[in-house]
Amino acid sequence: MLIADCRKLKAMLDKQNTSFNYFEYPGMFHVWMAVTGLKESKAAINQIAQVVK
Repeated sequence: MLIADCRKLKAMLDKQNTSFNYFEYPGMFHVWMAVTGLKESKAAINQIAQVVK
């Protein structure tokens, strides 16, 4: 999904009071989580792991 689509989906789910997880890191580039040396990447990977658990 592209960020515009993600934001649109988030707005729709918010409006419906649907429970969901949404994390956005402003200013990051495409697939930045794959650059594991970034502190933001480590935080995102931990967030993903917590959601999957």
